[in-house]
Amino acid sequence: MTQEEQAARIEQLEDGSLNVLVATSIAEEGLDIPAVDQVVFYEPIPSEIRYIQRRGRTGRKAPGRVTILATNNSLDMAYLYASSRRIEKMRRIVETVNRKLHPIIRLRPRPPLNRLTPAELQAIEDEAQHVRRNLDVLKTEAEALKAVRVDVAQATRKAYTSLLEKGKAGIRGN
Repeated sequence: MTQEEQAARIEQLEDGSLNVLVATSIAEEGLDIPAVDQVVFYEPIPSEIRYIQRRGRTGRKAPGRVTILATNNSLDMAYLYASSRRIEKMRRIVETVNRKLHPIIRLRPRPPLNRLTPAELQAIEDEAQHVRRNLDVLKTEAEALKAVRVDVAQATRKAYTSLLEKGKAGIRGN
């Protein structure tokens, strides 16, 4: 699928017109679809990092579920057990670090709020408007450049086709 087709499918999933998305490991990272509430893995993942990445595709808005399919008495089961042991080890390490850091974090007071004045807010808004205008100009320039590239590609194809049709006589101008 092209990136546009992929984006369209994700939009359909988000707006509810599509209920299921089947993807390869490409969907492990970078997808942010908050409405996803279930992920099914068609194989166990031996890497705890990849497992966490895949699992992170669900449960963003509400609790989510992960289902892992594994064939009994196969290498899948070994991967499943190894992965679960590594995940549990990671969980224990994180809990230990949190326990050790918790008192340190609690000792620091929250910094006071630094409220902006109306003049400062207006200056930020003016800068944002300036940036938006510049982005519009850049979009227009990018579209023009893309059109020129398309025209050049078409002219190149026509010239190449013409040379192929005329052979050596077309090159000499005879």
